[in-house]
Amino acid sequence: MIKQEHVAIEPYTVFVEVTAAIRRRTGSKELATRVKNDLIALGSFRFVDLDTVSSSSAAEIAADIGVRGKDAIVIQVAKEFGIPLVTLDVEIIEKARGIVEMADLDVL
Repeated sequence: MIKQEHVAIEPYTVFVEVTAAIRRRTGSKELATRVKNDLIALGSFRFVDLDTVSSSSAAEIAADIGVRGKDAIVIQVAKEFGIPLVTLDVEIIEKARGIVEMADLDVL
């Protein structure tokens, strides 16, 4: 079997959200900092900036399909890069299906 390496392309908002969630749920600044540093060090994540054009596109997505702001940003990144969206969030799956391809989690 050939081992395939995948790279997740995420907006920097995901980087912040993951770090904040770790800190909030565990109470550990050390763990949150370690996870933050690991996310940067791992070659499996590529974080992208949110500029004026992508912000406008994400706002249009939010207005069109009625998702939360951060969800619209994640959808926009998948659309911009032409990549499948990987999520377990049923609301995003249902609402974003016509905008981006949804990844088949059984294949990953």
